Amino acid sequence: MSDELLHTSLTPDQLRAALPVIDTTCTEVSSGQYLDLLGLGRPNSDLAQAPELIRFKTARYTVERPQHLGGALAGCATAVADACTAYALPIGEAFQPLDDLLGPVGDPAATGPPATDDFREGKCTVLMALAGRRPDPVQLRLLHALVGRPDLTGSRPTPYGSYWRPRVPGARSSV
Repeated sequence: MSDELLHTSLTPDQLRAALPVIDTTCTEVSSGQYLDLLGLGRPNSDLAQAPELIRFKTARYTVERPQHLGGALAGCATAVADACTAYALPIGEAFQPLDDLLGPVGDPAATGPPATDDFREGKCTVLMALAGRRPDPVQLRLLHALVGRPDLTGSRPTPYGSYWRPRVPGARSSV
């Protein structure tokens, strides 16, 4: 919600109810961005870090907090926010790993972002963590060579999608 809309279209009671949700959202987005930047540019085999990042950046910002904001604006009780959390966090946490998997193995025409985005940016994803835990030394060198390279583009012929299938057995079911 834009700051202008927030301060011009709400009643004083709605504004009072909405501001704590907005403040919490801003804090969580900042924390998620920090975690994202902290892990950029290098393969990371820490399976605990990716879900924490997903929780802050995707599950809360995209699914949970908009529901909390709607509830706050409607004057809902705390129990409604708790029910929204119980629904929203699992949905948000399930979405991101699938999106991360579709990036390198999906068709960019169907999925949107180029297959190289997570490699180029060196994103901390569940898929990257799994890849960092399983490859042999040759595969690990390939992973390190691909991750964090700013020159990678979606149109350049590379082994991105084919890298994951043989190197991360069961990636689809693991993610």
